[in-house]
Amino acid sequence: MRSGFFFVLAIFGWVSCQTGSPPQEVVNVPDLESIYTRGASIAQSSQAALLEQVSRAITAGGPDFAVAFCHEKAGPVIDSLARANDCRIHRISDRYRNPSNQPANEAEFALMMDYFNRKIVGDTVLLSDNHPVFYRPIVLGLETCLKCHGQPGTDIAASTLEKIQERYPTDQATGYRMHDVRGLWKISFPVRAED
Repeated sequence: MRSGFFFVLAIFGWVSCQTGSPPQEVVNVPDLESIYTRGASIAQSSQAALLEQVSRAITAGGPDFAVAFCHEKAGPVIDSLARANDCRIHRISDRYRNPSNQPANEAEFALMMDYFNRKIVGDTVLLSDNHPVFYRPIVLGLETCLKCHGQPGTDIAASTLEKIQERYPTDQATGYRMHDVRGLWKISFPVRAED
């Protein structure tokens, strides 16, 4: 549902007012429904592409091998999808594995907390510097995901945890359970200047 959209814009506006940022004039923003449609499609194809690649890596060498794959190959997979769709694609979380996956600002962090606390479910769009940004929760829906993001010592084997810590020394992306919101897909669309 789109109900979270207005709530998020209100939070976004409140944070802007609290930080003293001047209100921004929105110009040439694409049709909101098309942003939802494109964002949903891109998030779905990005999730499917990563899951397919990670599944292949797990089949080829188990979770330990998949950690190496994600470290080296997940970024290029996402980057190629972003280029093909003329957008920027990120995965963000407060408990990130890669430090580049932190929320960009306080408003984004607040949005993420609302998803984690289930105050918002479904897709959301907000404007950032006149660019529409689509968000979709990343929910742990497969037992396989717990092999790298679950409970250390229970879901995550000691060898896999060692590989994670070796590749991601500041890792915080463990301790999740099935159906937890692990983060958000963040898809930013450019706004074309009017001719």
